[in-house]
Amino acid sequence: MAVVELPLTATFEYLAEGAANIVYRFSLPPPSPNIEADAALHDYEDGRSTPPPSELPALHHDPIFEHKLLRLRKVLPSTTSVLVSQEKFEQVIRPLIPSEYLVQQTLVKLPPDLQADCNRNLGLMEQAETRPRKRHGTYLAVDVIYGSLVTDMTPAGNQGSVVIEFKPK
Repeated sequence: MAVVELPLTATFEYLAEGAANIVYRFSLPPPSPNIEADAALHDYEDGRSTPPPSELPALHHDPIFEHKLLRLRKVLPSTTSVLVSQEKFEQVIRPLIPSEYLVQQTLVKLPPDLQADCNRNLGLMEQAETRPRKRHGTYLAVDVIYGSLVTDMTPAGNQGSVVIEFKPK
């Protein structure tokens, strides 16, 4: 089972929630050179030449993060762990349904304290009455280190678009 790591620099925006999960839209800041890139450039400071592009680290984010949302589990006795859900998706659902009809999901390792930060924001949303009242008092599990990246199916400005989701349970 492949696992990616969500960058520490990601920022999150509450999008929606159901009974068992909360979905966040996330964004990553533009990539910038890292220490290794700077060190690699120092090798060429003696005037030898400009490094060929193949010797410079790429300045891009992993494409796995493009057009994705972050789904996090709530603390409820009825929720299944993210690891078990992903395993069932890989072993049961994926073999049955062609990939073009599936909402892709990937196991993602979460930054430390992400759920605690999100829970604080959920509390603030409750105080501001911007979180649905029937969801008040239910928060994210803070002892979980994984979430799911899922394909963002939000209609992109297409008036009249409808998204239909079938959830295997």
